[in-house]
Amino acid sequence: MAGRTLLPALAAAAAIAAPALAASGAGDLDKGFGTNGIAIAGDPDTSEHVEAGALDAKSRILVASRSKHQIVIDRLLPDGSPDPAFGEDGRSTLDFGEPDQVAKDVAADGAAVLTAGFTGFEGGDSDSYYRFQVNRLTPGGSLDASFGENGTAIAPFAAYDVANAVVADDRGRVVAAGRSSNRYAGPADLAVARFDRGGTLDKGFAGDGMWRGDLRQGAGRSDEWIEDIALDSHGRIVFAGAGGPVRGPSWMIVGRLRSDGRLDKRFGDDGIRRVFVSKHRASVGVALALDARDRILLTGPVQSSPGSRNNFGVARLTRDGSLDEGFSGDGRTTIALDGEPADLISAARGRVVVAGKAAHPTRHVPLMTAARLTRTGKLDRAFGDAGVRFVPIGEGPGQAAAVLGASQARYLLVGEAGPAGIGVAALKAR
Repeated sequence: MAGRTLLPALAAAAAIAAPALAASGAGDLDKGFGTNGIAIAGDPDTSEHVEAGALDAKSRILVASRSKHQIVIDRLLPDGSPDPAFGEDGRSTLDFGEPDQVAKDVAADGAAVLTAGFTGFEGGDSDSYYRFQVNRLTPGGSLDASFGENGTAIAPFAAYDVANAVVADDRGRVVAAGRSSNRYAGPADLAVARFDRGGTLDKGFAGDGMWRGDLRQGAGRSDEWIEDIALDSHGRIVFAGAGGPVRGPSWMIVGRLRSDGRLDKRFGDDGIRRVFVSKHRASVGVALALDARDRILLTGPVQSSPGSRNNFGVARLTRDGSLDEGFSGDGRTTIALDGEPADLISAARGRVVVAGKAAHPTRHVPLMTAARLTRTGKLDRAFGDAGVRFVPIGEGPGQAAAVLGASQARYLLVGEAGPAGIGVAALKAR
């Protein structure tokens, strides 16, 4: 089908446009992937916004994006080519017609695929609403009729609900998290839902399958939401996001729920830890990851001063929610990149890889960007250019929506590739 090839000419042009990546070393393009380290998917003639990426148990690459009212899932083989066994030439398109359908996250559930996001109308009139939605696709890319209603499950929290993250546990239960609000553009609460294997809300979780948390700031109303979740080695739900007063700056939050859907009072301050707190500057925890010791890695945009550019903020917390002083002295560090992080992973030897978009110092446009930190929280000078690698794909700006640890020898950046569509870049880990 037109637009569903790897577009080798575009990928080759991208590689030529980045001569700094030609040398062999950590952070350089892995030429064993795609075309000279880059794979392009999607249709360059359509507008597709990449939301998330994931790997399944066979190291196949899942990419969730949106186009008009559709949810689009691409699956690539480990070499970067479209998987012909998934959907139509590697692409599954979920088109429910009106209202809008958006997948904010994607995850593997064995050989199946999960997406989380929302369905609904946007606007603010009486017809406006969002619904907290999870879809399950079969290994072949069609909606799984055994899950929910024809492959779709809804958590009816309130009137305006969005699921930003999804994960499946080792019992096949599906956990989704995001935000819930009673009115359009109103203050939001933390929201987590758990579904059983059949897509029914699990009453063993928070009584009815839905937990909604309100972090009030004194007598005032608060606004908080969840951006990402992970399950620790004990099956507890660790979440990251933001919270703060309605009229004031937000700060990163990390929390933990027990398997029964209650805040874990042994974590942080009665279940919640605030990170990068300031009375004047906003910060949001956009992604988290757990290392082999259940330590929590957190990233999000951080401003150095009110109104200044965003930098990449990274924190490491112990399993009990305390800031880990073995990481940059107080558990927090800031990477001076003019942009926004989107995702991070725990890598070999205690290192951390963060990805997103940042302005290139000479090209003056945002590009797909990765940075690697050592286990002590310092930029790893053995990676890229003193710890940072910019990856231009195509001729326009780009950004990474996800970083995936494909193996100990390779990191994958998944995101938008200028005017070319969906771009996946493979960087050498060593």
